[in-house]
Amino acid sequence: MTELRQANPVALAEPEAWAVEFRICVDCKSTLCDRCARKRGGRLRGPSCPRCAGRMVDGRRRWSRVFERPDPPEVIAYQEGMSRGEAGRWEEALRAFDTALRLRPSYPHALLYRAVTLRQLGRTDEAVSVLDDLLRLDPRNAQAAFDKGAALSAAGRADEAADAYRTAIGIEPGYGSARVNLAILLLDRGEAPAALKLCEEAVRLFETGKQAENAALLAYALAAEGAALLACGRPREALDRLDRAVDEGLEDSQTHHNRARALAALGRQDEAAQARRLAEDLARYQ
Repeated sequence: MTELRQANPVALAEPEAWAVEFRICVDCKSTLCDRCARKRGGRLRGPSCPRCAGRMVDGRRRWSRVFERPDPPEVIAYQEGMSRGEAGRWEEALRAFDTALRLRPSYPHALLYRAVTLRQLGRTDEAVSVLDDLLRLDPRNAQAAFDKGAALSAAGRADEAADAYRTAIGIEPGYGSARVNLAILLLDRGEAPAALKLCEEAVRLFETGKQAENAALLAYALAAEGAALLACGRPREALDRLDRAVDEGLEDSQTHHNRARALAALGRQDEAAQARRLAEDLARYQ
């Protein structure tokens, strides 16, 4: 984003390829291009900021004036909560988010990160309740649906978690991580073919750049695809995916345990033993 009053001249010259109009929040100063704004649904679309529920105004005309305004106390409290959370001071973070929400109950990111904080404090049921509040406020919030799935999964509520991940995918079809997490739940239920399909879709999204998240998660998706292929009785293909996951930087005990299983199924017993030893070593330090 440029701070030039007349915006980026390259973008202005090619409006069909670039978003040349954007809106800026008068409170938290976050920006949203008009193309992204048109994609959003739910109650937070339009004049309200999807981060803090503040008022959005024309960014090209109001940029300088917006930055002359001081941050309101609820935004300051939210920023303090984020800072405390990054430092691992979760009780202090929770108090800060509570302050932000007392001042502005409809603050989406304060709700989202209050739920994150509650999970860190082991208060999973409360985190799910907060995410439900956020989804009532903004039904198109894919991150809230994903985080709800993760919280429910951690609480052992697998069926509800699967529904939450499906909701996230319905909102954001390019949500690769939601596909992978859902696939892992399905694998645990013995639904290997369905899990494999989800993993294949996730890997394709990450490889082609058509995903909602950072492509560094490709290794995570490849490892899950390898596990699904093993469960489908396809060890040679499974080993290929698992080796690729390791090549992409994933070093965890489960991946090497699955590599050992694939190698053993292919009759490569010495390599399987070596992979098992590595898996055991990693398990001691993870």
